[in-house]
Amino acid sequence: MPAYLEIKPGDQHGCLMVMCRTDDSARSNERYNVRCDCGNEYQVAKEYLLSNPANCRMCRGEAYSHIMEEKRRQMVGSVINGFRVLESLGRNIGASLFRVECIYCGNQSEKSIGNMKVGSPDCCNFCPPNYEFIVKAGIATGHLQDGKVFSIDEEDIPLVSEKHWYVNDGGYMFRREVHTRKPEDYIAPFLGCLRKMIALWIILIATNLTTVNAT
Repeated sequence: MPAYLEIKPGDQHGCLMVMCRTDDSARSNERYNVRCDCGNEYQVAKEYLLSNPANCRMCRGEAYSHIMEEKRRQMVGSVINGFRVLESLGRNIGASLFRVECIYCGNQSEKSIGNMKVGSPDCCNFCPPNYEFIVKAGIATGHLQDGKVFSIDEEDIPLVSEKHWYVNDGGYMFRREVHTRKPEDYIAPFLGCLRKMIALWIILIATNLTTVNAT
């Protein structure tokens, strides 16, 4: 039977220094209050303490955060599926967020890595479509983003080029409008609507006050 190893306050085990034995500690289940080199304080079992850990839970979390932060920094300047990464914005709801720029139209937006990888590598939502039409005898032959070939009358090229066209699982063509407005273009209409709502709210309050004073 191995000899009993006594642990005393001030003992150093790896990155942990023993402060004291916990009040509810028993010989069969010894627990200690410890302080890590990073300053974090918590309780551990004797078995864990004797393993001489190199870092605590807080250290591991901070180390992982530093590693991921460095990886995000290294992505700045890279191009992913048509988006050039301009700046790392940290994390948002569990996902790394970046400020990116479309390499085709220059539009800037905020996207996660998953958002960048989903969709066509040929354009973002603000890019005009490019069907690479070849015209022969009044018939224009173009290519969709998935490589499918389609033909239209030459005179319809301007109309068709205003929209993104796709083929669904049923073989039907459907379209998506090309965004010609930047995100900031939506601010003015929103503010106008907000001003109208505030004005209506003030009128309602004034009407109620007039009613109350009249009674």
